[in-house]
This record gives sequence, structure tokens and C-alpha cells, in this order.
Amino acid sequence: MKEVSIIGIDLSKNSYQFHGAYADGSVAFRRKQSRGKVLPFLSSQPACTVAMEACGGAHYWGRASEATADKPNGMCESGRAATGA
Repeated sequence: MKEVSIIGIDLSKNSYQFHGAYADGSVAFRRKQSRGKVLPFLSSQPACTVAMEACGGAHYWGRASEATADKPNGMCESGRAATGA
């Protein structure tokens, strides 16, 4: 069974969109979660890269996702990596 290699998160105030992808780029899942379910959801996923837009909330969620053994990666608006690898 393939494991998710990257999870993209669209941050908002109350509900977040998650997009998981395998190493070959195919879609693993697309899911909407409320704010309170973000960390339990990330904890249930295998260790992988978590990509999100670079904004004030991304710093909080980046630190929180590191606690679940994930590798956060902030993205600037143009789509290039702002932090991380």
C-alpha cells in the first residue's frame, strides 16, 4: 500500500482543506476538517511533508505539525518554497 508523501493545507478561520498526494503525484485524499480536528488528523497520517501558505497561522500550524513528526514547508503566494527544503 502506498503512503502519503505530502499533505497540502489551505488555511482559513474555521475549516481547513487537506489534499494528500502520493510520491508519484496522484491524489490520496481530499478532505475538509474543522480547526479542532487538524492535529488529530495530522497525527493519524504517516510522517510526511506538510505544505501550507506562508501566513501568520502557518507558523503556529508548522510548529504543531513538527510535534507529529511531520516536516512543515511554508509556501509563498507565487508557489515557490519560502522555507524548508
